[in-house]
Amino acid sequence: MEEVWMTLRSLKLSAHSNWLCIGDFNQVLNDEDKFSFHKGIVAGADSFKQLIFYLNLCEVIASGQKFTWMNKRDGEDFVMERLDRAFASVDWVNAYPGYSLRNLPIVRSDHGPILLDFEITQAFRQRPFRFERMWMTHSKCKEVVQVAWNFSVVGFRAYRLKTKLSNLRKEFIRWNKQVFGRVENDIRVRQAQLQGHLQLCSSFLPHRYKEASNMERNKSSESKSTTSVSQSMGGHWDLIIKISGAKAGRSGRSGLAYEAITPQGLTIFKGGASCAAATAVEATQEALVEAALIANTFGFVRILFV
Repeated sequence: MEEVWMTLRSLKLSAHSNWLCIGDFNQVLNDEDKFSFHKGIVAGADSFKQLIFYLNLCEVIASGQKFTWMNKRDGEDFVMERLDRAFASVDWVNAYPGYSLRNLPIVRSDHGPILLDFEITQAFRQRPFRFERMWMTHSKCKEVVQVAWNFSVVGFRAYRLKTKLSNLRKEFIRWNKQVFGRVENDIRVRQAQLQGHLQLCSSFLPHRYKEASNMERNKSSESKSTTSVSQSMGGHWDLIIKISGAKAGRSGRSGLAYEAITPQGLTIFKGGASCAAATAVEATQEALVEAALIANTFGFVRILFV
């Protein structure tokens, strides 16, 4: 033992500041590192502590088994000790903050192996399965459950239940991709489309409509939104939309008339045009209606067509 400690002292003179000592030191540090039916004084512990202090090392914290050695004797002669450990300099600990030291079980030898990982990489974590409420609105949902649950499984009841649930989860995931697709991606696409349509509509509308719509958005933003989608759009407001064909006048030309009213009776905008200007009006009408339909789908705007 003294020879090993002398070697460690000599290594300190030539070792880099970033260094680590790991292995069987054949010495315990305190009483807690030893299990024995015969209580006695732990010899050599003070000298070992002085050596570690001289080397300017600190103990690397380990997980797993408390004791790394046992004498494999029976009865009152049975002894277990923690002889295998690791010590490192402060520079080493700072250089490898993600280290992991584990004391593995004692199996064949009288010592248990200790495993040191310098860098711990986060293992890939699969997204947890979540049952979507929208699945229940589909007419085929019950059929999917029946097919997956009726799959024949042999074994104990608990094993059959576990296997059927796992099979049902896989079937729902497959069915969701085929029927509903990637919902999150579809929502982002529709959000972008809606924003573009609303901007197009506002460019055709009078200034008073823009002021009124801003007032509605500011009012709704004071209350907490219940969905992340409506949060990103800054709230919602109601519209009562009237779009109709105007009768032919003295000029013999027919046209289009449109009007949007709030539930409180405030006219947001109204307008009309003859067939000579029907192209611009139709563009405004189509953009407004499509924006309203998309918004209504996601609950941004409640629409009443009159």
